[in-house]
Amino acid sequence: MAGANADQATYWNSDAAQTWIRLQPLLDEAFVEVTDLLLATAAPAAGERVLDIGCGAGATTLAVAKRVGSGGTVTGVDISEPLLDFARQRAQGRPGVAFVLADAQTHTFTPDGHDLVVSRFGSMFFEDPVAALANLRAALRPGGRMTLVAWAGMAVNPWFTVGRDAAVAVLGPGTPISPTAPGPLAFADIARVEGILRDAGLDAVQGRDVASEVAFAGTASEVAGVAVGLGPAARLIREKEASPEQVAEIVRGVEAGLRPYEGGGAVRLPAVLTLFTASRA
Repeated sequence: MAGANADQATYWNSDAAQTWIRLQPLLDEAFVEVTDLLLATAAPAAGERVLDIGCGAGATTLAVAKRVGSGGTVTGVDISEPLLDFARQRAQGRPGVAFVLADAQTHTFTPDGHDLVVSRFGSMFFEDPVAALANLRAALRPGGRMTLVAWAGMAVNPWFTVGRDAAVAVLGPGTPISPTAPGPLAFADIARVEGILRDAGLDAVQGRDVASEVAFAGTASEVAGVAVGLGPAARLIREKEASPEQVAEIVRGVEAGLRPYEGGGAVRLPAVLTLFTASRA
């Protein structure tokens, strides 16, 4: 897939997609509270037409489908063909659910054709977020709504800092990345993203931080492998071409960092999310 987000397309269609597919059951459970927050805020109603942006393996798409019922439609949009193939398997037999392989920044959606746009951790990866959100605004009918959930800063999310710290301790720091570069933390600055939404032509824009939790079933030892396979630790391991011995040392460091959060058969990490809402006048 060429275009402004070609780098993202390359990554999400690489072996990394298989990692997300393999971990999807665990991630679905970990992000239950996040999905509940998205649904409570977006309030999809029976019969509505919804776009789910950056839908990945389809968990949020299917959750929204339950809300809109048989009279509504939900279209999951993602740049990753492997993740969408997995999502389609999960959605077999579900009426009104479809998945589209597309770059939401440039894809031609039906103008005025949707009541609601939602995204759980899928809106932070655009090279040109103003263009992307303006394109999604055009897909909303007048009066249509948009709800996005993103990660707040790294410092308030141990899910990121535990892996990063363990990897840096073994490999040293990586190449500095702009805090606004496309990635999971690109929407951490509320004022900046509110400006992006307004520049995209959206109205009633509001962003706010929400305290939440991500809970991974299992022990610190079991969850450490997940944390090393995703996020800052995985990026640094790739960049530094870490040896198997170094990766094993990082896993031990992550396990130690997760142990304070372990208990009751799960690793429960406090999280701070940023919730953005907007509408089309």
